[in-house]
Amino acid sequence: MNDKMLFLFDVDGTLIDTETHQIPLSTITALQQLHKQGHLLGISTGRSLPSLKNGGFASLIDWDFFLCNNGQAIFNKKQEILHLACIPQASVEKCMQVAHAQQNPILIIHGEGEYLTAAPNELVYQALDFFKELVPEVKPYDRQPVIMMIAYGPLQYDYASYHEIDGIHIIPGLSTYADIVLKDYHNHLIDF
Repeated sequence: MNDKMLFLFDVDGTLIDTETHQIPLSTITALQQLHKQGHLLGISTGRSLPSLKNGGFASLIDWDFFLCNNGQAIFNKKQEILHLACIPQASVEKCMQVAHAQQNPILIIHGEGEYLTAAPNELVYQALDFFKELVPEVKPYDRQPVIMMIAYGPLQYDYASYHEIDGIHIIPGLSTYADIVLKDYHNHLIDF
C-alpha cells in the first residue's frame, strides 16, 4: 500500500499567521516532516511565483510544485512553467486604459516575473505593506502575454469600471488591491 499523499497549501491565512504575518516555526517543522515522509507538497495560491520568491515562500522547503495566480500558472519543482492560461490581449489593454484614467498603476504578472506600469502611489504602498513585499520594477507594458494583473483602489472599492471589461474576473482583496484573472477559468487537471 502506498501511503504517499498530496498536500496543497495556500499562503495567506494558511501558511502565514494572520496576526503576525509570519510563518510559525511549528508550520515549517510540520512541512519538513511531511516532506521527509515522502509526501508531495505544493503551494496553491493567488500569488505569483515572483511574489512567492520575494517573500521567501518558494525556498521555505523543497516544494514539489507551485499552482500560482489562482491556478492560471503552474510550475514544477524546478520552477519551470508547466501551464499558463493568459488573459486576452484586448482585455489587458482595456484594464490598462481604466487604470490610466484613474491615475493608478497596474501590476502586470507574466510567466517570468511582474512589474508596475507606472510609479507606485499610496494605494500600491498600502497593498505592498499588507503583503510585506518590495516595490516591483516600473516599466511600460510591452504586450507580452499576461497571466494576471492587480488593480489598485481604496478600501471597499467596487472596481465597477473593471467589471465592464470582457474576458476578466475581478477578485477584490483585503487591502487596497484586486486580482484581475481570466474569466470563467477553472483549474484543469494537468499531467505533471
